[in-house]
Parts: sequence; structure tokens; C-alpha cells
Amino acid sequence: MNLLTARETAALLRCSVRQLHRLQKRDDFPRRYTIGRSLRWDAADLDAWLRNSAQQAAPVRAAQTDGGAQTDGGAA
Repeated sequence: MNLLTARETAALLRCSVRQLHRLQKRDDFPRRYTIGRSLRWDAADLDAWLRNSAQQAAPVRAAQTDGGAQTDGGAA
């Protein structure tokens, strides 16, 4: 198990530490581990969460792209 600090986790997610703390309140966000007063996240859990999030977002992006192409065709 490779445990990451809050800064390392935020860097992996390309967000601020503050945003990381907001994300951890989500039900689908990976579990955190408390070691003393330090918070840690498992790198493998974060990778799986990122892959799952990307798969769920892909159909939304495709629908937005397709929808934009259809509405531009009738305007003139």
C-alpha cells in the first residue's frame, strides 16, 4: 500500500489541498487513512477513482460534442 500525503494527493489530482478536503466529503471519493494527526490516501484507490470518474465523464463529453454539431447545422 502506497499512502500519499494531502499535498501529494492534491498534486496527483491537480487540485489544491483545500479542494481535496472538499472532495473527500463525496461518497464516491476514496477512503482516507488517519495516522496520528496526518491524513493519507492510498495511491491505488485514487488511480481507480480517477479511471472510474473518467469513464463516467466520457459519455457526457461525447453527448455535448454531438449535440453542438447538430445544432450548428441548421443555422444560416
